[in-house]
Amino acid sequence: MAINANLTYGTPAIKQVLASKDKGSFGNKINCVGEQTKNCISTAAKGALVGTAIGVGTQAAMNSKTINKIADKGVQALKNNKTIQNIAEIGAEVLKGGVEAFKKLPASTKLIGAVGVGISLIATHVLNQQHAFRAGQIDQEYTDKAKFENLIG
Repeated sequence: MAINANLTYGTPAIKQVLASKDKGSFGNKINCVGEQTKNCISTAAKGALVGTAIGVGTQAAMNSKTINKIADKGVQALKNNKTIQNIAEIGAEVLKGGVEAFKKLPASTKLIGAVGVGISLIATHVLNQQHAFRAGQIDQEYTDKAKFENLIG
């Protein structure tokens, strides 16, 4: 998933760079495209590594008796919370198809899985922010190089 998503980010950037009038010479545009492509591939690789690490960590946590005991205590605390109960009821209505299989899972497995999903969402957000920030830096760098090219003519 991360690989396709991040390489897709690069496609519009590449088209924009090649069509851009503020990137100067064709050589400068090609260099910019190369840097943007490296940024996309780097982000995709990071996404794959982070996703794998989170998946392995979540699976290991689900198989750990100690973590399951801690998670069970957390589950009991959450079960006593009325807001969480209301959210769970709404979620059950929305996701009826998968609810039966989900209900059969131990509570600690559900909690650990939810934590894994939460961590992966945060990690994906951080990677996307880093990708966008670096893409902006690359764009500015090659816009500045084009301005310099124009100055020295």
